[in-house]
Amino acid sequence: MSVERATRLYAILARRSPTAVVLRRGPSKQVLLLRWDRSDDRFEAGQWLSARVYERRCDLSPGGRLLVYFAGKHQGEHPTYTAISKPPYFTALALFPKGDTWGGGGLFEGERHLRLNHVGSQMTLAPGFRLPRGFVLEPLHEHSGRGEDGPIEHLRRVRDGWSLHAEGQGKEHRLGSPLWLSLDPPQVYARPHPRSDRVVLQERRWGIHEVDGPWYVQDYAVVIDGEDHLVIERGDWADWDRNGDLLWAKGGRIHRAPLDAKRGRLGEARELVDLRDERFRRLEAPADARRW
Repeated sequence: MSVERATRLYAILARRSPTAVVLRRGPSKQVLLLRWDRSDDRFEAGQWLSARVYERRCDLSPGGRLLVYFAGKHQGEHPTYTAISKPPYFTALALFPKGDTWGGGGLFEGERHLRLNHVGSQMTLAPGFRLPRGFVLEPLHEHSGRGEDGPIEHLRRVRDGWSLHAEGQGKEHRLGSPLWLSLDPPQVYARPHPRSDRVVLQERRWGIHEVDGPWYVQDYAVVIDGEDHLVIERGDWADWDRNGDLLWAKGGRIHRAPLDAKRGRLGEARELVDLRDERFRRLEAPADARRW
């Protein structure tokens, strides 16, 4: 397998600041956390975690100061857990043991207000951890602790301006097929451009669990006046920046392209960072990342 195929990227943008985080995965149980300052496109590499991080069940606090993530080592004292940390570090400020892969993760309502996708019996902190005074913790909803990437992924998307346009039609394939589930027609999420209703970004998910490939097989498309103007085939992630630029990740690299909303025209794309050659290294979190 090529290095490029093995590198998966997923970004989460803070909604009230130019901060973002990037989860760089590859191999599957080694994940690097990076902090991304979108005001000048600086990337700060932080800690690696030897675990499977379920990136679509993660969230950033509105200002980008805190990250909630769901991870599984599937061994040891806490086989799976949800934690809160300070990017770009995974070192936990709070850790909620889970034990299985149903549910997990959470959504920030505010800088110190978290809705946790755990059942009631799993809302307890692990020994040695605490929440600061004034921190609000509550279940995600009345069915908290259920689902997998959903409901967190869907709820976060809706909160951030996306909408589900088509659920897709799934077909499960027999054992040994290159794809576990195909979607034809695809599942489609869409987010209008922040400055023009003429322009929409679509995520078109065509399949789930490809052998020796990504878990989600998907394209992204910039649609202007109902017509495709750019299709990012087999992209990992894409979104609009606060200033209206298109951001996307594919093949271990992150790109940016400006958009002229009045003319309905994308500008020249540029590569911001190439993360294919990153390799696992141990890094101790500084003192500030280990306290609230």
